[in-house]
Amino acid sequence: QALERVVPGITAAYFRRMHDVVVPAIRSLQQACRARGVPIFYTGTGCELPGGRDLPLWLRQFDDLGRATVGEAVWPDTGDPAWQIDEQLAPAAGEVVVNKKCSDAFHGTVIDNSLRNLGLDTVIVAGTSTDVCVSTSAREAADRGYRVLVAEDGPPAFANRTVADQALAVRMDADDLVVVGPDGHQLLEIAVLDR
Repeated sequence: QALERVVPGITAAYFRRMHDVVVPAIRSLQQACRARGVPIFYTGTGCELPGGRDLPLWLRQFDDLGRATVGEAVWPDTGDPAWQIDEQLAPAAGEVVVNKKCSDAFHGTVIDNSLRNLGLDTVIVAGTSTDVCVSTSAREAADRGYRVLVAEDGPPAFANRTVADQALAVRMDADDLVVVGPDGHQLLEIAVLDR
């Protein structure tokens, strides 16, 4: 809402793509992972201290913009219903939901330790913001030694780019996981997801 107040129409294409492409793609990926017993971790960005004092400056500045334009902070408290994962992509019982206070899903969270304890060496990153959280989390995962795949059609960008513009992508074709290069050519097909 805050961005719309500042630049009317800026989020229209983003939310249309979320509804038409991203949510169905992430749901498909969720189903494939669940069917194969691959753990799914969710993150939400929220504050735990009043006024978002525990958030980095750039997120606090978004909160300031929200308060100035629509009368409320952009980033909710973790106890607020607005912090919850959208019901269309809701976690199943036993799936981990983690609060993060920055654009990286690994920094200051239990995700890295949990993945290592589970013996996992590969992550598939999907989300709602290519330009910030998805790309940052993917790079951080790679820096921590994981093999990283970014879900095709999973993360939209406000700059109206798709993941195919940027890196390797992963999509589900029937029961196979297909890795696609930036030029759209298939690079690898995996019949069963390894844990």
